[in-house]
Amino acid sequence: RDDDRYEHRGDRYDDRWDNRHDRYNERGQANAIRQQIEQLERRIQRTDGRDRISEREAAMLRRAVYNLRLQFRDFNRNGLSQREAHILQSRIQQLRQRLAYERHDRNGRGW
Repeated sequence: RDDDRYEHRGDRYDDRWDNRHDRYNERGQANAIRQQIEQLERRIQRTDGRDRISEREAAMLRRAVYNLRLQFRDFNRNGLSQREAHILQSRIQQLRQRLAYERHDRNGRGW
């Protein structure tokens, strides 16, 4: 119950500080997710540049990262909720796994 939060803290000022702190953490989380997306984009570019994945695979991964960026922008418009952050983290992890899979599927290459 919300009233219980105020009783043990004493006044509303403490709760306002907590809300500011939560928003700061959300911004930090949003920045971390943005950095992970950028890192994933660089890894795809580097892997493609080394011809470890086909052009078709690279295009598919780039399109997926582009869609992920759009979803991040939409979610982050009013600040990320924990649920939205979890969805984005899950999609990032799926794309990392997909990139690893594509790097090792050989597609007729000798390595």
